[in-house]
Amino acid sequence: MLAVMLASVVSPSVVNADEKNSEIIETAPGISIDTSQYFPKKLPAPAILIAHGFGGSKESVDSEAKFFASKGFVVMTWSARGFGESTGQIEMNSIDSEVVDTRALITHLAKSKNVILDGVGDPRVGIMGSSYGGANALLTASQDPRIDAVISDISWSDLEQGLFPQSAERSLVSGPFKKIWAGTFFSAVTLQSAYLGECGAFAQRWCDVYQNAVLQGKPSLTDKRLLESVSPITYAASISAPTLLSQGQADSLFPLS
Repeated sequence: MLAVMLASVVSPSVVNADEKNSEIIETAPGISIDTSQYFPKKLPAPAILIAHGFGGSKESVDSEAKFFASKGFVVMTWSARGFGESTGQIEMNSIDSEVVDTRALITHLAKSKNVILDGVGDPRVGIMGSSYGGANALLTASQDPRIDAVISDISWSDLEQGLFPQSAERSLVSGPFKKIWAGTFFSAVTLQSAYLGECGAFAQRWCDVYQNAVLQGKPSLTDKRLLESVSPITYAASISAPTLLSQGQADSLFPLS
């Protein structure tokens, strides 16, 4: 579908097929993001950014990257902050953290001779991802008009509603805490990086949100504001690129509702 959304006619040069380059890119002071680029047979070409899911890394989307490269796209994958070989702490796709990183990757693509430009500093680029990666795709598109197309799969719209589902319309009271889902994700990350302390690679404020939810069963007002700040629905009006959303009908974490 993204191939259709980004289809274009170019006058390419012939290069080796299935070429892959890895590179560490500094996206912010003290933040190094581990990336890979996959190249098609003909260049220059439009680009696709593929974001991985929670607990994964750039290796998690290797097969998808190879598929789209085989269809004529330059593909960039990366390990988000706190995952894989990238530095930094997990901020749950904060506009000021992970989204800053993704925007820096777009700027990096704009400097590449292998990527078609729509203008100075403006690469022809789409972004896609599932779950955690899907939220990154939507949030990045809301902040960066250089994104030309978006695909978000099985992701959250409102993170508070996703973790504290409330079915009563117009209710201001949070619903029950999905402690098994949240505990699974929190444990997976903290165990992988236990040497960093009890919060692992999580930023302290997100560690506090989880611990408060476990003890109180609901988010505090401060927690609600933090959850809202990483919810795509908060920024949806700012997304101008064509966007494809897909969701699982039997998804108990982020259901259709």
